[in-house]
Amino acid sequence: MNSKINYLAQYGKDLINNGYEIHPCKRASKAIYEREWQNNPLTIESFQSKIDAGQGADGVSILTRNTPAVDIDILNPAAAEHMKAWVIDNIIAKQRNNTALIRVGQTPKSLILFKSKSPILKLSSQRFKDEFGNTNCIEILGSGQQSVAFNTHPITKSDYKWVSEHSPLTLPTTKLPVLSLETATSILIEFERYAELQGWRSEGEFKQTQPSNDDENDMRIADFMYVNDQLRTTDEAERNRISNLVVSAIDFLIDNKQVF
Repeated sequence: MNSKINYLAQYGKDLINNGYEIHPCKRASKAIYEREWQNNPLTIESFQSKIDAGQGADGVSILTRNTPAVDIDILNPAAAEHMKAWVIDNIIAKQRNNTALIRVGQTPKSLILFKSKSPILKLSSQRFKDEFGNTNCIEILGSGQQSVAFNTHPITKSDYKWVSEHSPLTLPTTKLPVLSLETATSILIEFERYAELQGWRSEGEFKQTQPSNDDENDMRIADFMYVNDQLRTTDEAERNRISNLVVSAIDFLIDNKQVF
């Protein structure tokens, strides 16, 4: 795990100035444990308040209401490369703003960032199991979702990386290519066409389910161990801050009918 970078403190202000709607997320996680975060992107003032409150080491997520993302959630290397190239060649390259912002967390998966003229709701392809037993799908993250921009990946323990020429730190939202509902749907159609051509077995439409694999269970155990260690601090203010975050996290999970 990268313990040197204070993601929010280092990158937050530049992202806001570049027009991105951001929110802190838990370090080494994709989770945001705050109420109404979808409607409360950070301003410069609230960003500074988070830093003053000791959250500078948090990860940074970009809200996808106005900057939707194509999440290529594909572990099959050939398929992941095909879909990334297809999106670039058939959608991005045909636009005046044709700079691709590509982020990688767990190779060969990747995420491509866009802007939209009007919010897009989340879309998901069918899930397909390939010849290696991997489950593959594509999601369009839109209104009400977020994409991790800067953080430590919870599985690889390495930093998320922007592997394109630019990143959100160097490219403002005004320069992003546009994703519409029509072009978003075309991406899902192409993936399903490709998967069926490979003879992969469809597992049906994507649904969010309770965690069932060892990686996610291990992440939750690690979360509890981390919180337990942090609560041993002799700094009363820090202990109260962490306690409040735990309470907020529990409230969030109850409200959304999730479990640890």
